[in-house]
Amino acid sequence: MRVGSRTKDSGHHRCDRAVLHHPMVHREEVMRRLYEIVTGTAVLVTVALGCGSTTDDSAPANQRPQPGLVMRFAGFDVTGIEQQDAVFPTSAQVDVVPSCCTEDFLFTEITFESFTQTTINVVFVNEEKSDILLNGYTIHFDDASLGLGDLDFNISALLQGRRCSNDLLRSCVVDTDCFIPGQMTTGATCDANQTVVSGVLLFDFLTKELLRGNPKLLGTATTITITFFGSDPNRSFQAQAGYVVTFDDFCNCPDGSFCVSSGFVPGC
Repeated sequence: MRVGSRTKDSGHHRCDRAVLHHPMVHREEVMRRLYEIVTGTAVLVTVALGCGSTTDDSAPANQRPQPGLVMRFAGFDVTGIEQQDAVFPTSAQVDVVPSCCTEDFLFTEITFESFTQTTINVVFVNEEKSDILLNGYTIHFDDASLGLGDLDFNISALLQGRRCSNDLLRSCVVDTDCFIPGQMTTGATCDANQTVVSGVLLFDFLTKELLRGNPKLLGTATTITITFFGSDPNRSFQAQAGYVVTFDDFCNCPDGSFCVSSGFVPGC
């Protein structure tokens, strides 16, 4: 263990090792100093192994969230999303080809279809006492044959930790943390919170342009894995979500009109 090796090579240990070879040192003194060395090393090892713990460690073992279940992905949500791409809780249809719109085959009036970036809402559950800062995410295309690299994004969103049902500003680990002296707190619970992070960007205009040039991608349902990254003051967390996206030339022209491509109208 690295802590032990550093202790062994420290000046104090070298001094004590030299004392062991000194002919005038009594056996009792040697044993006393050896005890100090071993005890000191044990303390250092205990401190080192304790680093990185959180305030949740005060809870009974059977009430602590298991590793990997602290910052949980709870699902995708589409409430309030206003864009042309159709997103659903498990899949999306993403238009990567901006087209033109016309109301008749004579092309007397040409307009551009509404072409937007793709966003979605993401729901998380924080199972610990501390708030967690969501600070980034990566989109990975599962099919390696597509030859597409990962998309990396920065984000800043606070995922609120567990709170008492009788005081929403009071953080907690277990129900007993919600007891308030002098108040009737019977039945108060320590609850995990759901946080909806709105408008998480999946595909921007530049990404759509790059994807449009991949012939293997268009018209095919593609599975992606999104890995979210977060941290509290002591630890880092990851949560993954699978999602299915179909990239294609979807028509988003207004009702009563239809899409035309550059093959019919130059510049479209």
